Amino acid sequence: MLKPFFALGRNVWLNLVVAAVAGFADSVWNGTIGVAFLYDVWKTNKRVGVAEALNGLANLAVAIPAGWAADRWSRAGVIKCGALTIAIAAPLYAYAVLEAAAGRD
Repeated sequence: MLKPFFALGRNVWLNLVVAAVAGFADSVWNGTIGVAFLYDVWKTNKRVGVAEALNGLANLAVAIPAGWAADRWSRAGVIKCGALTIAIAAPLYAYAVLEAAAGRD
């Protein structure tokens, strides 16, 4: 018998809340702020579209091997590798945004 939705455990609720907040933040950034910033830098919708398409392709290219690696080896190891990658990529992304905002794209 299935449990009622409200009877889910604490960790399930936390996971749902984190997923909702992360999805909302991603939607706000990629749907409005990021696109507007790219348009402001490049002044053309074509380059913005290409950048968004490349972002989607990169997500696809990474998601499939990450899922395979999590099934094959350790989910925790894949999460740690992802965290390390984000720790390296975030400052690089921030630097690129600052350079673009300064007009040195």
